[in-house]
Amino acid sequence: MQNLNREYSVKPAGYEVDFVWKNITVKSQPVTKGCSKKITIPSKTILNDVSGRVKGGECLAILGSTGAGKTTLLNYLSNKIETVNLTATGDILLNNSRINTEQFNLICSYVMQDDTLEPLMTPTEILLFTAKLRLTISQEEIEKRVLNMLKTLNLMKCKDTRIGDVLVRGVSGGERKRTSIAVELITDPKVIFLDEPTTGLDSYNAYEVVSLLKKLSTQGKIVIFTIHQPASEIFPLVDKVCVLGLGKTVYFGPGSKCFGAFEHMKIPVPLKENPFQHFMEVTTVSSVKNEKILNVYPELREIENNETKYESYISCLSDKYNERKNEYDDNSKLLEEFSSNMQTYLKERSQNNGFFYESSMLFARNTVITLRNPKNLVAKIMQYLVISTLLSIIWGGVKFFI
Repeated sequence: MQNLNREYSVKPAGYEVDFVWKNITVKSQPVTKGCSKKITIPSKTILNDVSGRVKGGECLAILGSTGAGKTTLLNYLSNKIETVNLTATGDILLNNSRINTEQFNLICSYVMQDDTLEPLMTPTEILLFTAKLRLTISQEEIEKRVLNMLKTLNLMKCKDTRIGDVLVRGVSGGERKRTSIAVELITDPKVIFLDEPTTGLDSYNAYEVVSLLKKLSTQGKIVIFTIHQPASEIFPLVDKVCVLGLGKTVYFGPGSKCFGAFEHMKIPVPLKENPFQHFMEVTTVSSVKNEKILNVYPELREIENNETKYESYISCLSDKYNERKNEYDDNSKLLEEFSSNMQTYLKERSQNNGFFYESSMLFARNTVITLRNPKNLVAKIMQYLVISTLLSIIWGGVKFFI
């Protein structure tokens, strides 16, 4: 582990992206359901005054128990959140300016929790298709970039193996997840969002994925991901940690300072215990039934309702975090504009290959997929023949008058 820390301790000399969010509050709107007997679901606060800052070259892990607001925060920051039934307030700044949605979408990528890869294609084919569709560079440069991506994400052994699914045997879970990450990285984004990238992976593959994300951040990128059940080996890989509880910030700051923060909250991390596991245990609903917690916060014993008790407990932790908030704030000067390199990067990303080129690429991909699944092709042909025959029998003798 010490060797690993030395390997990733080198930060880039400068950073071109400074990402800040201030006082983010997200609430759900009241919803009325039912027909004969209507029931109104009241408004609920999902995120409550959440703030943070990440610079290029840093890796941020957002953690908390189920319902803490991890995914909502990630979706809001990545501009992927559905705002139809949500009301959101707060500021998101990119290089000290209010976020420009069009520019931000050009420099960021989002890797979803569920993989949506074509099972009959190989990692090489998927990356080549994505690169040709989204990049406006020469064929030779595309092939070099794809090869480099396969090497960076350790996909060379499975580069010609089909992805597979429940019916088609293919690559392993870790290789599938790395391929999903590669699809988003092929365009060289500056900000990378990932929703629980370690879900469904064993401890080794989870470590490999997060280790890869850390390696990417050392190239000057911002990496922000949510994580639900992190292993202790992952903790040294992240630069900053955000612990949420009921949508409130329990801690945000460098991983090295979180021990002092939780000691200030009178619930220190036990010696040789996984810090991530400790954060989860002391911020989950069941924590208010723990005698150690009740001894530290005896006022909770007077509250009978566990839900109310939990809300009071999280509020207490959040207040204690806010008492020392300035200790974790990075007061260094914010980047105030894009560098010339970033301006060139944005100009290149704003270009596209045109409607007809993209349509031809999609047609070619669908043709390859169809030919690789002859059983499905035959089934579809038979389906169309049967439907055509039935329609002919039903409507064959009918005369139409215009």
